[in-house]
Amino acid sequence: MQDKQTHVAPETIEERHASGFHVGGVIAVSFGVFLWAASTVIVKDSEVSGTTFAVCRLWVGFPALWLLTRLTGRRVTKEVWRAALIPGVLFAANIALFFEALQRSTVANVTLITSIQPALVFLVARRMFRERITQWDWGWTAASMGGIALVVVGAASRPGWHPTGDLLALCAILIWTVFFLASKRIRANTGTLEYFTAVLGIAAVALTPAMLIGGGWFGDPSARDWLLIVIVAIGPGTAGHLLVTWAHRHVDVSLNAMIGVGQPVMAAAGAALFLGEELVPLQVVGGIITIVSVIAVVRRRRLPVADVVPEGAP
Repeated sequence: MQDKQTHVAPETIEERHASGFHVGGVIAVSFGVFLWAASTVIVKDSEVSGTTFAVCRLWVGFPALWLLTRLTGRRVTKEVWRAALIPGVLFAANIALFFEALQRSTVANVTLITSIQPALVFLVARRMFRERITQWDWGWTAASMGGIALVVVGAASRPGWHPTGDLLALCAILIWTVFFLASKRIRANTGTLEYFTAVLGIAAVALTPAMLIGGGWFGDPSARDWLLIVIVAIGPGTAGHLLVTWAHRHVDVSLNAMIGVGQPVMAAAGAALFLGEELVPLQVVGGIITIVSVIAVVRRRRLPVADVVPEGAP
């Protein structure tokens, strides 16, 4: 049975043709990834729970972004709030799990585990973008998982490591992948500031009850912790996400994901420099295998210029 051929709107086709290599988009993603790497070191250095840090970070970031949105003459409409509802909940779950993982495992482990995101993107791209997944993709994805296993085994004897941290990191990246793909689609028709303001607002409301149920409170962070929270909220948490969200219209998923592979390298270097975290040889080998495998998958995959609406598109 033949698929129904539906032509994409002209501006969408233009975006796809222009998205191969957009200098501004690449710079935006690169700086955003650098900010994310810095945030992992900052969160790890705090003394409050990951969920409490995440909630406070959201309630600092949301008003700041709302004010910026209003000052630039933009407005978060009901349509934007509705579009951001599910992504906002996903974002809340992602940062809570990610921050908790950082408190229970090493920065290197958490960021290396989350570096498998590009491979996850391409494994679901078959349905979303009608791509053909080859044995090459499956093989290198399996290799990346093997690399992650070595990283985890290598960290088993290290201080500050617990298996629940690595498990939380894995759950966080699965949720982030869904959020990433949903944002890629929503951004086709939604402004960056409006969309991410709504995401932060919904995430803040959704995650606050979880903090309270878990025994956390806004008074738990010390003055130093609040300083770290504000730095993460305004810098990596808002500026980093805005840069990457803006670049969704200009940079292919494949290139975006490849740039993101640099995050664990920068984060591990920062943790070694500022937190004194050391890597054992097995972790280094596992990290190299993971990063090389992800790069191999990403370089092989290229999203074609589509002349039909992807299956399941809104």
